[in-house]
Formats: sequence, C-alpha cells, structure tokens
Amino acid sequence: MSDIIKQAYATYLDQLMRGATPIEAAKRARIKADCIDDFIRDAEVDPLFVEMRDATFKRLEPRKMWTPGLAVLQLVRLATNENERGMTRVAAIKELNVMLGYVELPEDDGAKRKSGRSLADFYADVAGSGAVPGVQHDVQRH
Repeated sequence: MSDIIKQAYATYLDQLMRGATPIEAAKRARIKADCIDDFIRDAEVDPLFVEMRDATFKRLEPRKMWTPGLAVLQLVRLATNENERGMTRVAAIKELNVMLGYVELPEDDGAKRKSGRSLADFYADVAGSGAVPGVQHDVQRH
C-alpha cells in the first residue's frame, strides 16, 4: 500500500482519537470532498487501518486525551453556541458551575453555593468588567 494512503490513515486515525467526527477527520486528512464517504467506508474494513486502529486503542490513555481544561473548553463551546438548544446550553452552564466550584451538589441532589459568593456578587463582577448581561460581546479570533 502506498505511503500516501498510510499517511492519510494515520492522520485520519489521529483526528478520530482527538474527537473529530469521521467526516471532519477525513477532511483534516486532506481527503477530497467527493471521496470522503468512500474513504471512511473503505478505511473501516481495510485490514491496515483496522490494525492501526486496534493498536491505537490498546495504548490509549484516557486521562491524557480528556483533561479538565478540554472538558471546560467543550462545555464553554456548548454553553455559548447559539445553534445549540436552550436545554443543552443550560445543562452545559450547570456542569461548568459545578466543575469550577461555583456550586456543590450534595448527596440529596440539591445545589448549594460552595464559593461563598452570591448571584449579586457575580453581577457586581460583570458590572465592573464593562460587560453587559445578556449581550453577546465580540471576541477576537486569532
């Protein structure tokens, strides 16, 4: 098999392990748009790819793949994505609040403040930052 195919499989597999969808992983492996579906189907049954995938699965280290920082990043993306359903966004916000220690969930599943800060404290911080609650602020992208 050609080195080009091996490299495409390696990149495709690496991107899958980083959480990309099969279509996005194939795009990142530089597969032409009109060939992506066939590439994905073929890869899943190609003995070389299956061997590469199985070897990768055996040496996976989940704690290195999924870090607290990555978890926060993904939740922030969900919470701020206007295309997500409202319930999804609220759930992401709640998870972030728990992860970051703003609330604590006792065994009875009720929520209580852990940080010692109130909602009034939060709004005071927002007012001091110049941010306007409920307004989407432009973020510089690099």
